Amino acid sequence: MIRKFMISGLLFVFFTGTSAFSQNTQNTQNIQTSQNTQNLQTELPKDNTKDILSFEKRFKAVDESIKYLKTNNIDSNDIITAYTEAESLFHEIKSSTELKDYDMAVKFLSHNLSVLEEKSSERVSLAKRMNLMYIVMVAMGFCIIAGLSIYSIYMYSRRK
Repeated sequence: MIRKFMISGLLFVFFTGTSAFSQNTQNTQNIQTSQNTQNLQTELPKDNTKDILSFEKRFKAVDESIKYLKTNNIDSNDIITAYTEAESLFHEIKSSTELKDYDMAVKFLSHNLSVLEEKSSERVSLAKRMNLMYIVMVAMGFCIIAGLSIYSIYMYSRRK
């Protein structure tokens, strides 16, 4: 009977944590898809400052995700290499005044950034879920140890 409750409790905690952390990534994916469709439907403005500011905000979000991954020692080498390539393209777009196909470069950078945002947010979400699972596992271990200790003390006291 107790096993059923423990197993159902673990499953409840796991699926609740999974849905809580995955909602954040689903919201960012919905926002990204709406931004991508808006960018495709409307022509890019000739004013480069709006593009540059939006790219800087997106780079900042990816950079924060990379910092989180680095602080938790999570493998992020592929994200970092893609980030440096996108950053070099961004600096080229930002500093080059005679770019032949500006619109195509902006679309390419936007696509690279959306892939980077998706990968980094997915890894951060996975890391947070793994941290939650680790905490639950340690807490359940302590509960089992405490339960066995109490049971052994109770049984020892009954023998005397």
